[in-house]
Amino acid sequence: MFDLDPAIDFLNHGSFGAVPRVVTETVTALRAEMERNPVAFVENVIRPGRRQAAADLACLLGTTAARQPCLGTYPIQAGDRVVVTDHGYNAVRLQLESLVRRFGIGIDVVTLPTPIEDPATVVAAIRQALPGARLLLVDWITSPTALVLPIEAIVAAAKAEGVPVLVDAAHAPGHVPVDLDALGADWVTGNAHKWLFAARGTAFLYARNDPGLAPLTISHFNDDGFPASFDWTGTCDPCAHLALPTALTFYQAQPDIMARNRSLAVAAGALIAKRLGSVCSGPPSMQGAMTAVRLPLRGERGDGHALHRALRLEDRVEVPIMNQHGWLWVRVSGQIYNRIDQYERLADALARRLS
Repeated sequence: MFDLDPAIDFLNHGSFGAVPRVVTETVTALRAEMERNPVAFVENVIRPGRRQAAADLACLLGTTAARQPCLGTYPIQAGDRVVVTDHGYNAVRLQLESLVRRFGIGIDVVTLPTPIEDPATVVAAIRQALPGARLLLVDWITSPTALVLPIEAIVAAAKAEGVPVLVDAAHAPGHVPVDLDALGADWVTGNAHKWLFAARGTAFLYARNDPGLAPLTISHFNDDGFPASFDWTGTCDPCAHLALPTALTFYQAQPDIMARNRSLAVAAGALIAKRLGSVCSGPPSMQGAMTAVRLPLRGERGDGHALHRALRLEDRVEVPIMNQHGWLWVRVSGQIYNRIDQYERLADALARRLS
């Protein structure tokens, strides 16, 4: 079903996913169709195809209705405060820093201890920073620590303070149950190319009630408003987006995939933690299809590359080494092509290299 190298234990589905063969074949077929008459394809296929893909995804995500457009068009000015946590994605951190330089906004970073013992401490820490904030930007599932944050309680706390919420749900679709309308966040952005098996570059932007939302690139359909203004923002290859219905069909055909992947990842985290005499980043209640285990190794930002490279080239294991609060962490993913013996080999390799 996948074209992964059988000589490598691929335990990093969380970074870029792995695309099923049926999806890559659909993308290839769409590209061939586009090349037969590119003008007709642009005029007749792209817009209805994207709307159909969006409708199919909306059914899965609990709504009838990418981060970059949100942050770039949101009315923000000097002195406004944006609240984030220190478990956020590095690319988002860099974008926020650019807004600090451009507009003079303030960034309040809420420190969440690692490991986390109780999800209620996350809500309490964020709630303290909310009064007077202009925006809360929060991850649903954190990238460096693989924690499933109590997003419903966090959104409710922000709404009680009258603070708009942008949820970075890059890992959520296909990973945990998602009901966007029930969640109540103002904006949610997420990837379909991670846990929903879509071709890379396929993502969504959900706006609860923001008819003025506009893409950063102004193009032909800008006057049509949201979401149609996002359908054509320049000449690009749309075939990954148009193949999304195929990916969703593949995902929905996998029996009990969420429970299966979570069970595997939780077991893998416990196995590695026991082998290293260490801890996971949070309790099982905050773990999904990814788990992070603290390594007995101190590190700063950017450290861990040598270990990552050695695991890949010498031990034939593909797994990310993350940095959080001065420690290095290994983050493992569970997916339908993984088996528990792959994590056992990783645990043995880590124990050998870190002893």
